[in-house]
Amino acid sequence: MQNTRRLIYEEYQRQKAIPFEWGVSDCGLFVADVAKLLTGHDPAESIRGAYDSKVGFKRLMVERGFETLGDAAAATYPEIPVAQAKNGDWVFVINHDGTETLGVVCGAQIIARAEEGLGIHVLTKASRAFRVMEE
Repeated sequence: MQNTRRLIYEEYQRQKAIPFEWGVSDCGLFVADVAKLLTGHDPAESIRGAYDSKVGFKRLMVERGFETLGDAAAATYPEIPVAQAKNGDWVFVINHDGTETLGVVCGAQIIARAEEGLGIHVLTKASRAFRVMEE
């Protein structure tokens, strides 16, 4: 049995020195990298290399019919109550400045990448959650 929390933290340590870059190391690709690590399946396979800017990403979202990152996550994994989120699950956060972020649950925290870098936040910031691994 894998130690999910340890694997997530090790991936955080590996990626925290990597700068934010649209289509390479953004919030969506970070959560996808963790999901691939935990499940062996890359949920972002179809979008890797499909955009290289914020405008390109927004265009891709519109083309796929998504208004928010939360909608994109819900099309990938089943939505669950935030209170039921566990290690490895994805969460959707609306930041204080109105920007959106997807993060990965690690204990009572969220690990998420934003343009400022990869950081750790309290789980209570999440407004939606998505079950990544089957029980």
